Amino acid sequence: MAIRKSLEESVVFDGPSTYWGPRCVAAMQAAGFTLTMVDDAAGRVEGTFKSATVWGGLVVTLTPVGPTTTQITAKATANVDNLYAAFRSPGRKIIEEFKAALTRLPL
Repeated sequence: MAIRKSLEESVVFDGPSTYWGPRCVAAMQAAGFTLTMVDDAAGRVEGTFKSATVWGGLVVTLTPVGPTTTQITAKATANVDNLYAAFRSPGRKIIEEFKAALTRLPL
């Protein structure tokens, strides 16, 4: 059985959750995640990330903070029972891949 550890990060963006929801889905797909669940009504997107050194999942939750702002919370859960996890946090790597893909998307 794998040893797993979670890491969570939240950011507030301008724009309604109806705008950021599809962008989060597109960012996860662009970063190589395999989508396991997309729930527009709950504002939740889940996916798995697998590479040679990182194996885990990401849950992105969109919460409206006001009429024109959205809080995006990304929670990564990854296996930490391998040699590569001793040098770099796999959860941090998963979140960084998602954030990098989100910033690369055209406005």
